[in-house]
Amino acid sequence: MKAMKAFLLRLPESMMEEVAMIASETYTTKTQFLRNSVLRNLEISRMEMQLLRNYYKDNDTRLMRIFESTSNK
Repeated sequence: MKAMKAFLLRLPESMMEEVAMIASETYTTKTQFLRNSVLRNLEISRMEMQLLRNYYKDNDTRLMRIFESTSNK
C-alpha cells in the first residue's frame, strides 16, 4: 500500500456533526467520507480547469481573428 500523508483539518463543530451524520447514513467512517469528498472535488477542479483553459484558448483565437480582420482593413 502506498504511503499516505496526513494533515490537520479543523472544522466547526456543526460541520463535524453533519459529517458524522452523513458518514453514518452512508455506512462509512468520517475519514472515508472526507477523503472521498476531497477526491470528488479534485476531479471537479481538474475538469473546471480544463474547461477554463479551453474557453480562454478559444476566446484568444477569436480575439486574434477579430484583431487580424480589423488590422487588414
